[in-house]
Amino acid sequence: MQKEVYDVYQPKKYDRSGYQGGLIDPSNIEVKINGSLLSVESVRNDEDRNVSEIVETGKGYTYNFEYAGKPRPFTDTTREELRESNKLIHSMKNGLHKRGIKTD
Repeated sequence: MQKEVYDVYQPKKYDRSGYQGGLIDPSNIEVKINGSLLSVESVRNDEDRNVSEIVETGKGYTYNFEYAGKPRPFTDTTREELRESNKLIHSMKNGLHKRGIKTD
């Protein structure tokens, strides 16, 4: 997310929230477990607007700037990075260990 969303340009009209209320803030990331399905979703909203969808699609900005209308599809990139690394496996193991479940 950092590379696809935050690093592509420096805003001139506003200060980014980043880790303090922005897309990348862990408090705006919701993790749900339903049976064997794990889902991770950004719940960052600007009033009634889903900020993740706006950034992903480039549609829905209420002001004009250099990236308005240009999609920044960070979800697919994140998914691919997780597939290619061991981060997800390590995170799952750590979570299971915290619950007293041995994985090795």
